[in-house]
Amino acid sequence: MIDWDRVRGLSADVGEDCFGEVMALFFDEAERGIDALERADTPARRAEALHFLKATALNLGFTGLAGLCARREAALAAGRAGRLRATPFRARLAASRAAFAAGRAGMAAPPGQIRNCASTSSSVMSW
Repeated sequence: MIDWDRVRGLSADVGEDCFGEVMALFFDEAERGIDALERADTPARRAEALHFLKATALNLGFTGLAGLCARREAALAAGRAGRLRATPFRARLAASRAAFAAGRAGMAAPPGQIRNCASTSSSVMSW
């Protein structure tokens, strides 16, 4: 569900001081992505929303959410996905958030490397 190597690498790249901000931004953007998916009224908009959500999740190591998006993208491309309900995506995001919180609680914090969190967050979350 979570690529912990990716999480550790990202945390080391941005520094522990900024990592919490990056993750908060990810969860906010993921919620917005799911909202966009729910509102998408054409196959092209559904594909765009799915791709955004998948890329966002992969960037932060949330492979379970990304996998759900990839499967729905494939179904959409094959003409098998009509209007997409947000419920499975919200459930996967909630499960991922819980797994992330539990997993992070047991991880040792790497030394901070970058102190300007504003520029770090925007560069990490630039999908």
